[in-house]
Amino acid sequence: MERKQKYNFFKGHWKFVLELNELTDAFSFNGIDKEIKIRENIGIRFLEKIDFDPDPSQEQLNALEFIFENQKELIDCIYLCIIEAIFPLHKSFIEDEEIFFPKIYSSSDISKVLGLDEIIIHNEHKNNTSYTSFVFNHFSADPEHGITITLHKLNYITSGEDWDYREIYKDLNLDYEVKQTQEFEDYKNMRNKYLYYHKPNQKYKTLKEWQKNINRLYPVRLIQNIRNDEFKFFFNENYKLDSSIEIEYLKYLAKQSNNEEILIFLENATK
Repeated sequence: MERKQKYNFFKGHWKFVLELNELTDAFSFNGIDKEIKIRENIGIRFLEKIDFDPDPSQEQLNALEFIFENQKELIDCIYLCIIEAIFPLHKSFIEDEEIFFPKIYSSSDISKVLGLDEIIIHNEHKNNTSYTSFVFNHFSADPEHGITITLHKLNYITSGEDWDYREIYKDLNLDYEVKQTQEFEDYKNMRNKYLYYHKPNQKYKTLKEWQKNINRLYPVRLIQNIRNDEFKFFFNENYKLDSSIEIEYLKYLAKQSNNEEILIFLENATK
């Protein structure tokens, strides 16, 4: 199904960087050591479904367009999240307020608290727009772990060291345990059903992240299961075309699996 892209941000890569000038200006972190870390771009990551659709969903694309068009509103929203929800929670178990909770009087002060690294765009959606998680790798109240703030448009959903699907499912009136069980089963089925070497799609000449993971796993399973003829065919067909094939790791794996035939084959093939 064709998707509508107002700005043509997505070009086949599920992880990329994007110029979001208002967000980068607001969230250039001014940390405890007063070092200002300037970012020119923000990482964008679409979470994907295990299928062969080369594009994100329309709801995910809508969410990215919303972010691009509402940067100032998002900064104000995240400022209120900090003041009304996140700081009060962290102050309940952190004592040194002066260091960890700098005084901020408006959204223009937010760089004293947060440094934005990446925006996650979820599959889960409501009212034609996906949920989004803003991943701050710098957070004054927890400089070691940072914080992730999950929103739906300008509505605060939850925050923590990572995004919390419990709160997303709660907002959607879905059962978290049922959904997690189903997704785990889907993942297991995927590893069995799609355990072969995947070629890039025709539209963008790219792979989805799950396909890249399967491609890394595929030669491993061939070596471990002594499917040597299949491995040799795979290697001869793809070694010179795929720079992600890690020869030294495959040699190590062949040695660990006592697969001497493949170890000798790899030694000869890379002389």
